[in-house]
Amino acid sequence: MTVDLLEITTMHGWPNVFTKTMGEMLMQQSEENLSLVTIRRTIVGGTYKEPFPGWVEYMTNTNVLLARSAQGILPCLVGDTNTIMDVIPVDMVVNAMIVAMVAHAKQRSDVNIYQEGSSLRNPVTPGSILDYNFDYFQKKPWINKHGKPVKASKVIFLSNVASFNRYIQIRYLLPLKVLEVANKVFHQYFQGVYNVLSRQVKLAMPLAEFYGAYLCYNAIIDDKNTQKLRMMAVRDSQTETD
Repeated sequence: MTVDLLEITTMHGWPNVFTKTMGEMLMQQSEENLSLVTIRRTIVGGTYKEPFPGWVEYMTNTNVLLARSAQGILPCLVGDTNTIMDVIPVDMVVNAMIVAMVAHAKQRSDVNIYQEGSSLRNPVTPGSILDYNFDYFQKKPWINKHGKPVKASKVIFLSNVASFNRYIQIRYLLPLKVLEVANKVFHQYFQGVYNVLSRQVKLAMPLAEFYGAYLCYNAIIDDKNTQKLRMMAVRDSQTETD
């Protein structure tokens, strides 16, 4: 039996990420005679190949940041542009789960924890991910509901919460105060600009709070067990072919 700890923690009403250890403990206590296989995946992104490159079912994790940047409504974040952001394509996660199930069904092993990530072999930074995203949507703009192309936003990274708050205050909150007064004087003439700035700051605040921990956390995820599993699967496949 494979275990997706996101489903476990969600099922029990626990916050994702910080309580996955509790989920593992719960499953180990309930294991009984089952062959338990734990898959620890890092941040899950769009597909690498299947069903086609870049496919995503819903907007979570880094997909939210990429989409909001493409829509031109993500002005800034708290984080280190040079830290490692460990993202793994969702189809690679699914493939590893399938291989792990087959391997442990054939022969039970003492190794039953497989970590999946990219940081050990193909590390990327949040700065590079959002730069690639910006360059792509500069060439192929997001089309809004009115059928018009949208100018993507170049995300600014602030190193800490204090810098982020100062930037928001100067770049958004003060202009919003001025626009609020100007709208009263000029009969809502600047309401369109006010709405755009207001939407950006309302979006930036919760995203910065939620993703700050990810964008400042620098770690290398050891996926050696998963690589051994992959090599074993390749050897078995070649043996069957021969």
